[in-house]
Amino acid sequence: MNDVIEFRSEAHAIPSTTGHRPSQRMTVHEFLKKLAVDDSFRSELETTPVASALAAGFTFDAQCLPKNGIKLPSKGEVKSYLDMTDERLLESFAVVIVFKI
Repeated sequence: MNDVIEFRSEAHAIPSTTGHRPSQRMTVHEFLKKLAVDDSFRSELETTPVASALAAGFTFDAQCLPKNGIKLPSKGEVKSYLDMTDERLLESFAVVIVFKI
């Protein structure tokens, strides 16, 4: 069994049973930010991972879930990951000067 569950953001509209329009879907970054601070969201995701992920606009194969449930990384670990990815993103930006001749 894999230790990593792959979440996919679907390009098509979320079924109407979720009450979410496509414009209300979370980005991966928003999803992770919420995991880093929101205890209620974290609890809901651990308790009902398929429904919680679908409500956020993500799907994954429920058969990939460990039989004893999921255990999320700590809020601090998620925040550290977000800080690292934000830093790498900023480092990748470059100043481009365009000259017209």
